[in-house]
Amino acid sequence: MKRFKETLVRWRARAGSVAACLAVVLLALASGACSTKQTGDGGSISKVRYYHLQPGQVQIPTDDMMIAFERRYRQHGALTAMERRERDGHYYTVWWRVDDTSQPVTVRFEYRQKDDATAVRVVEQLVSQPGRSNETRFEITGEPYYVEGAVVAHRVSLVQGDRELVDWKSYLWE
Repeated sequence: MKRFKETLVRWRARAGSVAACLAVVLLALASGACSTKQTGDGGSISKVRYYHLQPGQVQIPTDDMMIAFERRYRQHGALTAMERRERDGHYYTVWWRVDDTSQPVTVRFEYRQKDDATAVRVVEQLVSQPGRSNETRFEITGEPYYVEGAVVAHRVSLVQGDRELVDWKSYLWE
């Protein structure tokens, strides 16, 4: 009986280590599957961060200063209600790279809004001297946000010359 209990204890210890190894492997696979990096021919978009500054959004009290920071950052300097209204909307930050930094790159942001989801609107920013790592920001705020509604789908692409290097699409983009 004593030998049986010792064997059972050893099996349980092995099963625990096997389960721990399996958990680490699954975590590694899941984190790789959640990557937002898009790589194309000559460039990559590593991340697109999105923030929606909603009008009348109730702030939940929290001790974590990072949570409350984004809203305060976007509203900084807006003293009147009209100034705060002009800052309501969608904010996008795109982190990207290109292989050939000697040529200018156009970062194209295409989006659809709630009130007319069939119309595709385009905003472009020309980066004349791209660096090794780049960051570009887009804002859909103020009157365009209030007149046409919230952004429901978006697409970011890097264009160099006539060639599209890479694109990143939101889930609802067709």
